[in-house]
Amino acid sequence: MHKQISPKFRALMLSGVVMVFALLIVQVSMISATAPPQQGQKDTPVPPTPAIATNLTATEAYDLGLDAYDAANYQEAYDYFATAIEIDSGYAAAFYMRGLSSAAQGNNVEAIVDYANAIENDYDRLDYAYYARALLYYNLGEYAQALNDYTVSIEENPNYTNAYYNRGLVYYQIGDYENAIADYGEAIRLDPGYTFAYYNRGLSYEELLDFERAITDYETAVTLDPVYTRGWVRLGIVYSDLELYDAAIENFDEAIALSPQLDYIYTNRGLAYYYLGEYEPALEDYNRALERNDGFEDWIIYNNRGLVYYELEDYQNALDDFDIALTSNPEYAVAYNNRGLTYYELEDYERAIADYDLAITYNASYARAFRNRGLAYEALDDLETALVDYTSAVQFDPEYTSAWIDQGNANVDLGNFTDAILSYASVLEYDPEYSDAYWGLGNAYYGQELYEQALSNYQTYVALVGEPADFVLERIEAIENGEYETDSTPIPPK
Repeated sequence: MHKQISPKFRALMLSGVVMVFALLIVQVSMISATAPPQQGQKDTPVPPTPAIATNLTATEAYDLGLDAYDAANYQEAYDYFATAIEIDSGYAAAFYMRGLSSAAQGNNVEAIVDYANAIENDYDRLDYAYYARALLYYNLGEYAQALNDYTVSIEENPNYTNAYYNRGLVYYQIGDYENAIADYGEAIRLDPGYTFAYYNRGLSYEELLDFERAITDYETAVTLDPVYTRGWVRLGIVYSDLELYDAAIENFDEAIALSPQLDYIYTNRGLAYYYLGEYEPALEDYNRALERNDGFEDWIIYNNRGLVYYELEDYQNALDDFDIALTSNPEYAVAYNNRGLTYYELEDYERAIADYDLAITYNASYARAFRNRGLAYEALDDLETALVDYTSAVQFDPEYTSAWIDQGNANVDLGNFTDAILSYASVLEYDPEYSDAYWGLGNAYYGQELYEQALSNYQTYVALVGEPADFVLERIEAIENGEYETDSTPIPPK
């Protein structure tokens, strides 16, 4: 989503602010001797394996395995189930439970084999067996297999709430948001109090830019569970996306009250303050975020704080923060772009260009870096090179109206009036009331000595801006009086 920046800020496209968010993928399952598995508790100490009595029947070994499993003694449980299988090689339930015991210890591949054996031996809860195997395929990133197994599980048990929910997670991961929404909907139909299903359905609605439904689902999630921090965070992020920053801050406040230790909430609230132009509270939030950050993706926080310093015209601190961000992540194109903006403000155009070069090196389609580099070349009076960069910017982002304006202005300055007209016309395709496009068209037609067309566009410009600069009115009056300048053109408004 492109934020509309006033054309007068041609050189100040602060495009590098990064929204931080946490994507919650919750895998829910019930723990019992016959229910599907949770994630393995890999940090649980494994007690010494007891000697397994050799005079047990298969059923006795199985029952002892269930006791051990319920007590979280997974290796002991595994051994008992293995004994049951040695006694009865077709013991489907023992294969299933040995699979659960393996998965609980992080042995996913071995667990998958056991689930397959349970299925092959006609386990009487095939819905659980397919579900359990699907969960492991999901964790291994094998989404096609996971999708197939969840589907079979649902066919075996059409009322299996968690299978619908987890299949929704798979659809989300592969970008099939419509089917994800449908599955979360089924989970909610079966369990109207399923907080996680509302939350994750909200994520899918966000991906489809259906923010109204996303907000409804997140609000339902926090109504069902008022201490659900992530629900409040997502509400804040959606409101930020909608540029409703006061509402965003209210929701981030709720999240911080619940989880004051989470750095990313302060980072997101700081961003909302930034867009409101409230730079001091934004700075305080980024400082709090850094106090709580353990080094994970800290470059995002330093980058965003650097932009606050930039707005406060504290350019040295801005440069320091961008430097730290780039030390943490030397391939962070956004920070190179923003450091370039800072050098631009310091009129160090060569360094600005060097940083834009690096931004483009690490993001070859970074339209804003191309546009900003063009501005730096223009500041060095290299209009031809600037024009090349403006052209690249609009090629990578055809809706980038500010870059089209810059391209048009450069063409006017170079006397390429026909090309300039095409540039300004491209702006009006996306924003028919973009005032500077009409001013630019006026200049281009004036340069072609097409004074009636020039006058018409100048007048449209005046109607849109309301109170234009004096030189604008002077040019209009001159045209109306038949007085034309053939050797100069006023500089377009910036």
